[in-house]
Amino acid sequence: MDSVKTGTPSPLCLPKNNDPEILRVIAVGSVQVVTQHVHRMYQLGYAQPHEWSKPLPTVNPNEIMRILTKRLFSNG
Repeated sequence: MDSVKTGTPSPLCLPKNNDPEILRVIAVGSVQVVTQHVHRMYQLGYAQPHEWSKPLPTVNPNEIMRILTKRLFSNG
């Protein structure tokens, strides 16, 4: 029986996954360094500044983190 009759996909023809994968990018450092990184990612066309979280304090003095969550679709 082939995959058309059984309804099971053939191992050579896998269906595309249309569900997004989650990727989180974390930037940790001084306010200046993290802000520069966020702006550089914008210049490169990777993420808008508003897509990043607000600055969050870390346990270290004079250090913050910002988190970017991207939803990426798999190519296959």
